Amino acid sequence: MLVGSLDIYQKNNKYYIDNVNQDDIFLMLIDSFQLDGNDFSTIFSLSSLKEYMKQVSFNNVTTNNLLRSLYQQLDFFRERNYSISFMDVSDIMVINNDKFLFCNADKLLDIKNGKILITQIYDKTNIFLPPEFITNDTIPFSIDYSAFYYSLGIMVLHCLQQKDKKLYSFEEILDYYKEYNFYFTISQFLNINPSKRKFIIF
Repeated sequence: MLVGSLDIYQKNNKYYIDNVNQDDIFLMLIDSFQLDGNDFSTIFSLSSLKEYMKQVSFNNVTTNNLLRSLYQQLDFFRERNYSISFMDVSDIMVINNDKFLFCNADKLLDIKNGKILITQIYDKTNIFLPPEFITNDTIPFSIDYSAFYYSLGIMVLHCLQQKDKKLYSFEEILDYYKEYNFYFTISQFLNINPSKRKFIIF
């Protein structure tokens, strides 16, 4: 099973990561999971967020778990001067139905002077891309290290959208949940100015 950049397999009811290229970024990614001794033996269920959405209807509790899990992990990266280009549902691993982890080492980039350098080609039709990726026409290009929060906001709204297909637009979904704790957090993610996008946990 491929989740993000990790090739994960199960043997004798235990999960393992099969990854030959264990460079420093890969090892940092594994450390960011903050499992005791990087031990996967305590994991009884594991899936990609993309597959998880097919089985579970997102609600307030699920959304809170996702945001709190990612807040801890993203803070781990930030302390080490790393950020993410962008993320989508194929980059998120769900452990034991309540812990959500980013797991794509290919999208982890070092921060220099508050910026990250994008060198990989990407698909402009990806609905999770921040606006800066859509308007950009050159590779490489640099963007604010917090630009990716936009894609996190869209990803959360996309997960909630699967619960009720009557809510057609992301704007309608966000408005629907305006009384919930995570409303302000997601609103900050979607700031039109990438340098003002913040992850303020509730």
